[in-house]
Amino acid sequence: MEMDKQAERILQLIPSDGTTITAREIHDITGISMRDIYDVLTRLSVKYGQPIGSSRRGKKGYFIIKSETERKAVMAQLSSHIQTMTVHLRAIESAEI
Repeated sequence: MEMDKQAERILQLIPSDGTTITAREIHDITGISMRDIYDVLTRLSVKYGQPIGSSRRGKKGYFIIKSETERKAVMAQLSSHIQTMTVHLRAIESAEI
């Protein structure tokens, strides 16, 4: 599947050398809106199969997953986020309004 130009542009900016780039940095370089950047980052993984990871600790930002260790760390972070969001969802469902 051919990648769209916006996705290609953002993918070229995502480092694979152990460093990260934030969505804000991508915005500053490209002028692409933050919302579009988040959409493209999801599309890169889901539609184009790119191993895009993100870090919320240390140097925050996005990177290309290059090892099984990185993959496992990203998956653990995503799993934790899903659990937190599930708790939030249940709290909203049960809240009195």
